[in-house]
Amino acid sequence: MAYEFIQSNGFAFIKICTRYLHHHYAKVDEGIFRYDDLAVYLKKYDSPFLAEDATRIVERVEYDPLTNQCIGFVLPVNDNGIPKTDTFIANTFEEIEQMFTDYSIVKYAYLYTATPLKEGAPSFTLACIGNDNKFTFEEVMKQWQCIFSELKNRGIRVTSFSADGDSHSLKAMRVMCGFFPDTFSLRPTKSLPTFSYDSSLNKWLW
Repeated sequence: MAYEFIQSNGFAFIKICTRYLHHHYAKVDEGIFRYDDLAVYLKKYDSPFLAEDATRIVERVEYDPLTNQCIGFVLPVNDNGIPKTDTFIANTFEEIEQMFTDYSIVKYAYLYTATPLKEGAPSFTLACIGNDNKFTFEEVMKQWQCIFSELKNRGIRVTSFSADGDSHSLKAMRVMCGFFPDTFSLRPTKSLPTFSYDSSLNKWLW
């Protein structure tokens, strides 16, 4: 009896959940940065905090009939560190078989999320990127630079970038803060300057 009650009332069918999400939430395609949607969101809620974090996911490849693509492979990136979407178009079985040979399967989902510091305000997902944790800190810096430039063009100023325990992001942060010697080859560009604190803070902090 207990099992039948839970089966009937506790868990909805996957199709019902999918239909509900489709009608009530915007679809977030992997590798697509929703800059314009974020601009609208910021005007509505204000006071955001943009964070990036990764979570471990189940390694699985699925076919999306709406886009005719295989979802679950690590997307290659362009010169700006941004994933190249529409890479895994599945027209033939041979093409799908070749994808499994040439590309890695996603192990982590990285999310850029705007989280307002206001009670009751929902979070906003700027982008979702899947990877196998084999990217470089140079790709992180290029990605940050692209985000900085795109949001600047929309009147949104990024004041800093941060990460918690990811070694690639932490190394990019050290470069941005100027914690490497002058002989280090990679430097922030003019469009993404080095971040530093105001020295006048010493007067009242210490």
